[in-house]
Amino acid sequence: MSDLQCPATFWFLPAGTRADPGADPGAESDGGPALLERLRTVLGATAVAGVYTGPAGEPFAAAAAAALDAPLHTTSDLHGHATDEDAQDAARRWQKAVEELADLYRGETVLVVGDEDTLRVVLPGRAAGVVRVEVDGDGWRVTERA
Repeated sequence: MSDLQCPATFWFLPAGTRADPGADPGAESDGGPALLERLRTVLGATAVAGVYTGPAGEPFAAAAAAALDAPLHTTSDLHGHATDEDAQDAARRWQKAVEELADLYRGETVLVVGDEDTLRVVLPGRAAGVVRVEVDGDGWRVTERA
């Protein structure tokens, strides 16, 4: 990753995240209108330059992209943890993909939809949920959790 003059801002969102984090954990994820409304509230007037996901997150990411009026990009680099891959390898793959995106989106905001297990490894020490991260040549900084 090149040294950036200004960071790229990423919002990481586990596919199928509940709009109400206090909801019954056994209940099916809403992944729908309530969550998309929450995203619009969290993002405010911030324009989203793109929504990125792996193939498994595409249905949810497509709804988010439509709601945010942002282009959808599906890439195999952001797929979940494969059975023949350990969690650290998955995290390294994700980190490399995000850092490449940071080079493309200097000063812009991008939504990344992924599976919860992989995001827990990529963002260690962070509970599941919507997380804002700035990425530049100095590294990754978690700046907000919604």
